[in-house]
Amino acid sequence: MYAIYDQGDFGEEFQDDVSNEAQAFVMILVPYLSPEGIDRMIPSFKAAIKRNVRICVFAKKPIGWENRHSLRGSDAEKFKRLEHLTNTLRSTGVHVTLRDYVHMKLAVIDGRILWHGSLNILSFNPNMSTEEMTRTENVFEAIAAIGRQKLDRCQECIALKNHNLPDANIIDGGKTLGRIIEHRRMTLGMTLEELADKSGVAKRTIMRIEDGDDHDAKLSTLFQLLNALDSRMSVLPDFAVPFVKQFLETAPDMQSLQRAIRASG
Repeated sequence: MYAIYDQGDFGEEFQDDVSNEAQAFVMILVPYLSPEGIDRMIPSFKAAIKRNVRICVFAKKPIGWENRHSLRGSDAEKFKRLEHLTNTLRSTGVHVTLRDYVHMKLAVIDGRILWHGSLNILSFNPNMSTEEMTRTENVFEAIAAIGRQKLDRCQECIALKNHNLPDANIIDGGKTLGRIIEHRRMTLGMTLEELADKSGVAKRTIMRIEDGDDHDAKLSTLFQLLNALDSRMSVLPDFAVPFVKQFLETAPDMQSLQRAIRASG
């Protein structure tokens, strides 16, 4: 899916993506922040964070930032304004990373939606600029943008992962996927025998997968089962594991779990 928006209709569409579409994470890369731009996005950020969505903002770090507390005059005021804006975002629960040489304007949602163009997402004025942003639903382009712009290097995310979210396989040794397969089979009213006949996978193997005991199940076997169940499996890049794993662990029910898996791919 591909669409182009201008300064007049971008804001509402992007806010809806953040508020309602995002299931795991939102990564935003912008050169500048403004009070108006942040105020415009705060309600959407809060709505997403309430659903355990991780919001990471990358913005340009001005020259002399490290020495800002020793400065006086207009430079000091400029840095104070930026510091206030970053603190406003952080107080909402948004992660903020300042880095050198930022010029690109883009956002990635769940590794599947990519926004990019000339519009500065957190500082544009819809009444004073002529800009465009392209929205693309394409996993490969979204993941490529994350890699090119190093959006997996949010310092706050790295710290959180190191201290609270140890590396782990997203399917926890097969238990989460096994539960999904079992739940889907039961939802469809299929017996183990019927799933075995339809998928070509032995009943004993299905039982072991559903119980989370088959740690060596082949991908081809899993795809056979998921195809027979009219379902699909998404493979997440390494950087996305902590975000989606956190959502899965707090998902209130199996339906939310399945939505998160679908949204990641």
